[in-house]
Amino acid sequence: MQRKGYSLFQVIIIIIITAIISGITVGVIFMKSDFKSNGVSYSTVINDEEAQSFLNTYYELINKYYKDIDKKELINSAIDGMANYLNESYTSFLDENASNRLIAQINGTYKGIGIVTIDNIVNYVEPNSPAYKAGIKSDDILTHINNVPVNGKSNNELSTIIMNENNVKIQVMRNSKELEFNIEVEVIDMPNVYYKVLNNKIGYIRINSFANNISDEVIKAILLFKEQKIDKLIIDLRDNSGGYLKSAKDIASIFTKQGDTIYSIDTQGKKIKYVDNDNYQEIFNTIILINKQTASAAEVLTSALSENDYAVLVGERTYGKGKVQHMYSLGNGSLLKYTSSLWYTPIGNNVDGIGITPHYYIENEKIYTNDSRSVISIKDTQLMYAEELLIKK
Repeated sequence: MQRKGYSLFQVIIIIIITAIISGITVGVIFMKSDFKSNGVSYSTVINDEEAQSFLNTYYELINKYYKDIDKKELINSAIDGMANYLNESYTSFLDENASNRLIAQINGTYKGIGIVTIDNIVNYVEPNSPAYKAGIKSDDILTHINNVPVNGKSNNELSTIIMNENNVKIQVMRNSKELEFNIEVEVIDMPNVYYKVLNNKIGYIRINSFANNISDEVIKAILLFKEQKIDKLIIDLRDNSGGYLKSAKDIASIFTKQGDTIYSIDTQGKKIKYVDNDNYQEIFNTIILINKQTASAAEVLTSALSENDYAVLVGERTYGKGKVQHMYSLGNGSLLKYTSSLWYTPIGNNVDGIGITPHYYIENEKIYTNDSRSVISIKDTQLMYAEELLIKK
């Protein structure tokens, strides 16, 4: 039989498979890197028997199936099947819509109402956001969204409820009074770093997500504190689910000294140690606030500062995510997110499924109604305890 070369469909699939194998390095820890090739050549893919079987099956179905086939959905389903075969919780295929949501979330843009909560306490209200305009205030206790109780639900679950609506009814407790707000859901540009000066001249930095280049914002906060002769610092990482690994390293390097280990990566048995390689260091009496939703890149920063003896930990045991993900662009707006590495703390621990234990285990205090059925207020005991510790130093 005369060889006529590959059809257009086959070439498309080869390109897609090459993209999957070569890939781009972006973390769902989320480690941020440039697009790179790992050296897999066109001929390598062509000569792979399993890849040939895949290409032949695709071509057979496209040309001979009795109904028209959506080629994009067929490929998406195949990639989704590969991800499901691995049966690993952090590995998945993301279609175009899911990919856009994830990238927006990493970069601090999301569909919501503009609040940050910790244990259902409104910790921060973004100025000019829908929540701000409606009258939501810091320290309000979130009780219901669209009449659904929020008690026991994670921030991700609450965010999903809000994102799927155009308008939401929010109920809060304020000074033992129940208030209700109808709020329009919008696309919000949420600051990833929020800072202020607390009483007793304590600097406070809250990091909501490790977006790209947020170390610049942390340095701005540090310079402000130094101008005011502040030497005590609280870094709030509660409910921070992660972000770019590079951002966590950059922030850790602000506080560590040159040569300190920040974390290590193990990829298929090959270990690489990442250290502070600059000669810049800011020294504060530092406490990091953590809770059960502190995860991933937030745990990298937590362990880097605590294990190098630059910070004391207050709060609850962290989530425990000791894996690094990469995301591969498939060229059609979709992504393949998969676990590529394990990361280790400076002293060599992997926290996956274990978490990081605080030096001082403190839970926020919930105050209930007389019948103990509803929470009417929550004291931020963790923050109060951290302030008290720093005042004594």
